Amino acid sequence: MARQPKVDLGSIIQPENVKEIPIPKTQSDPKPEPKKRSYPSREGKIPVQFFLNKEAHRQLKITCAETDRTNQDIMVEALNAWFQINDKPPIA
Repeated sequence: MARQPKVDLGSIIQPENVKEIPIPKTQSDPKPEPKKRSYPSREGKIPVQFFLNKEAHRQLKITCAETDRTNQDIMVEALNAWFQINDKPPIA
C-alpha cells in the first residue's frame, strides 16, 4: 500500500494563504419585545408568595379538591378573615 503524503497544515493557514471574506453589514430591525401574557383576572393585582411545610401544603391541596375551590379562593377568604380579626375591612 502506498503511503499518503503528509500535509503541512502550517502552510495552509499562513496569513498569505488565507483570504479574508468581507462580511456584509446589514441594518437589522430591532427585535420586538415578546408579548407578556396578560390575564384579565390578575389585572391590577400584585402576587404574594409564602412558604408552607409539606403537610400544610398537602392539606391545602386536599381541601381545595374536597371543596372544589382554588388556592386563590381559599387564601383570599383566609386573608379577609384575618383582616376582620384585626379590625380591618375585608378587601382582599
